[in-house]
Amino acid sequence: MAALNLASATLAVFLSSACFVALKPSGYEARQAPRAPQVPFHVQRGDRVQKHYDNYTKRLHAYYESLVDALESRPPELLPMVEPPNPLQHGYQILPNIVADPAPLTRPARAQSAQYSWVWTDHLIDRAASEVRRSAHDLKRASSLEPKMRQMAYQRLAVQYRQIREQQQNIDAHIQYNRLWQGAIAANRSKYERESVLHDRVLKRQEVLEVFNARYAAALTSAHGTISQVVMFFCYTGVCSRGAAN
Repeated sequence: MAALNLASATLAVFLSSACFVALKPSGYEARQAPRAPQVPFHVQRGDRVQKHYDNYTKRLHAYYESLVDALESRPPELLPMVEPPNPLQHGYQILPNIVADPAPLTRPARAQSAQYSWVWTDHLIDRAASEVRRSAHDLKRASSLEPKMRQMAYQRLAVQYRQIREQQQNIDAHIQYNRLWQGAIAANRSKYERESVLHDRVLKRQEVLEVFNARYAAALTSAHGTISQVVMFFCYTGVCSRGAAN
């Protein structure tokens, strides 16, 4: 009897499993929702900085509108100094401003290393946002000043706004630069590491050459001073004059 019950239970389990297999559609495993690919860290950080920048740009636009409203009733020479904080235009077929070539260098240019990162870009945004808040506060205060002082305050704010706008364009350029090169670095990390080694060697070589040149110049100056002292001694003792007479 116990064996019969065990056989019945086993048969029931087998039939239920077979029924599940029969009911499971063909290609069930293939149609499972694929796991979303993990977003690289530099992309995540870039998106957070981009959001920070967008919020800063909104505050800058609001300050720009307030400043324009205040300057519309002022002398006309101030208003052209204030341009809307539109983002830079990027892409091909956009020609840069043509400027004259700089004067040739009298000595070889010194190699310089500039660092770009999302951390630094975030810092630039924070600093620029602080300047916008300070300028907005000064703009509100200017309305309560005497006419002459108010005019001077508006002129100062117009000049400061041009600097703020240049900072905004610089931050936008940093973001575009980081987006481009961090993606390129992530796509070919080994090449970036090799070029980083070359970068460090160039700076180290320059440091060694600067130390050598400084010591060589000091030694040359010292030797020149010693020779001058010897010539003065001989001239004082009459050797120089006798040699000149001969």
